[in-house]
This record gives sequence, C-alpha cells and structure tokens, in this order.
Amino acid sequence: MRIGELAKLSGASLKALRLYESKQLLPPVPRIGQYRDYQRAHLDQVLLIRKAQTLGFKLSELQEIQQDEQGFHWPHLLQLMQHKQRQTQATINQLQTLNEALKEVISELESCPITRSRIETCEDI
Repeated sequence: MRIGELAKLSGASLKALRLYESKQLLPPVPRIGQYRDYQRAHLDQVLLIRKAQTLGFKLSELQEIQQDEQGFHWPHLLQLMQHKQRQTQATINQLQTLNEALKEVISELESCPITRSRIETCEDI
C-alpha cells in the first residue's frame, strides 16, 4: 500500500508516518520504483505506536526498544509497558496521599471559627 492508504487506515498523518520512518520506528519499507510499498506489518506498527502515544509514551521512549524486521521486539516492549504501569501507579499513590492531606487541611480550615466567619463575610459581598 502507498503512504496515503497507510495514513487513512492508521489515522496517522503523512507527516507523522514520515517522522516514524525517520526515527526508525518502522521496519524498512521496500520500494516499488520511487514509491514506498507499505505492508500490513507497517500498519500494525503504526497502530501500536499511536496506541503507545495515547498511553503516555514518547517517541524517544519507543526508539529505545530493540527492533527486528517485523517491528518492536515484544519482550522489550512488554518491559517498557510494565515500567510505565509501575510509574503510573506510583504517581497515583502520590496523588492519593496528597489528596488525603488536602482533605485534612480543608477539614481543619472549615472547622476554624475565623475561617468560617471570613467565608460568610465573603459570601455577603
């Protein structure tokens, strides 16, 4: 398939496809004359790249994965995904801790008579 069809099927722009190729995120693309001849493996790779981007991966992170003729090396991709999941869980834990601390401070401020009277004063304005 030509690059236009690959773009249509994958939802990626022509510019993005050329970027993926220049960053060697796609397996080598054979040519028929002067035209690139993309295969199903290229479409699968582009769909995987786009999915990874929606999951928060940067292209530079994907570049670090060892590739073979068909694209990403699956064991390395799996390790990268597991690492991203651990990072995400750590961030969630940090945010939950922060949220609990904020709840405590808010509760203390709401029970403080000085704060309560200032809130009531502001509401009257």
